[in-house]
Amino acid sequence: MSRSPASARRQLLAAAVAALVVAGCGGAAEDSTVAPPVGVTAAPGFRVASIASGFSSPTQLHARGSAEDGWLLAQLNGDEDAATGQVLALDPDFGVDRVLIGGLAKPTGVAVTGTGPDRTIWVMEERRLSRVSDSRVVEAATELAAAALDVVADDLPYNGRSEGTLTVTPDGDLLYNTSGRREGDRAAAGSAALLRVDAGGESEVVASGFKHAYAHVFDADGTLWVTEIADGSYDGTPAVGEVVAVRPGADHGWPRCVDDNRPVVEFGGTEALCAAPPGSLTLFGEGATPTSIVVAPWDDETLLVALWGDETVVAIDRRTGERTVVVSGLDRPQHLTVDRDRVLVVEHGAGRILELVRG
Repeated sequence: MSRSPASARRQLLAAAVAALVVAGCGGAAEDSTVAPPVGVTAAPGFRVASIASGFSSPTQLHARGSAEDGWLLAQLNGDEDAATGQVLALDPDFGVDRVLIGGLAKPTGVAVTGTGPDRTIWVMEERRLSRVSDSRVVEAATELAAAALDVVADDLPYNGRSEGTLTVTPDGDLLYNTSGRREGDRAAAGSAALLRVDAGGESEVVASGFKHAYAHVFDADGTLWVTEIADGSYDGTPAVGEVVAVRPGADHGWPRCVDDNRPVVEFGGTEALCAAPPGSLTLFGEGATPTSIVVAPWDDETLLVALWGDETVVAIDRRTGERTVVVSGLDRPQHLTVDRDRVLVVEHGAGRILELVRG
């Protein structure tokens, strides 16, 4: 992809953002035929290469609009509890243009809805969903403070960690989630939910009963898949992460049901109760932590999932649940984004963006 005429100006702006550059944020994308990063291994038939680096605990990457508009990247920019998070504007080749928004509390999600003058940037923080018009950040002479954003949902219930990522629906609305907090044998009010918010800022619950429906994707048939991040012990047995197809309006069972509809007796779960929610497509090992999911651009029957704890990206057949490792040796893979025929992998630990291609 060629650089825009403003490339030189962007490079000068990038140099001014010294506080967030550790190793020199990426310039032009590297040729994917080069050797993979040290310690990273791609399965036969795949290639992986680093295309940008030097970020500070990046989380979600999202296209800003057309190819010429570049990208948005959320990052913690320091300790996760320091409220120093940022949203960066990246050029089409992933070089830093400038900081758009600063002072964010653990930003785990960023997304864009709408087009032209209606284009809106959404940010998910630890307990708050906010938005700002893209034109406003363009016109701002300096980065916007988190307090300058329009708050859509505040004081969201959560499990002490964070909420999850943001996903644009096929009809242009936005999906977000609240992580599950337990009160007795039930989820606390408003927690453990997957929600949809429209352009007017009105939210409605899509489904409930998730410990942490951190990431979401729609497949070619319109099925909504989520990754469930589970932790803790239930009836003395640790819960594990899963991929599950969402049934709109359903209670997916947490905390009375975990894993693939396993009843939790201590919280009132029964075989009959836990037979109602949708079953799992696949289960992961304890601590695998599935943080992102996309449909593979080379095969719409294949889901790709980033496993933070296992430090891998795996391919899952959405018909059978059969799973294979595509990339291993990653440093806390946080997010996956499809860009034409490639998948971009955001490594939270390494502070870089990798390119995964097939062939």
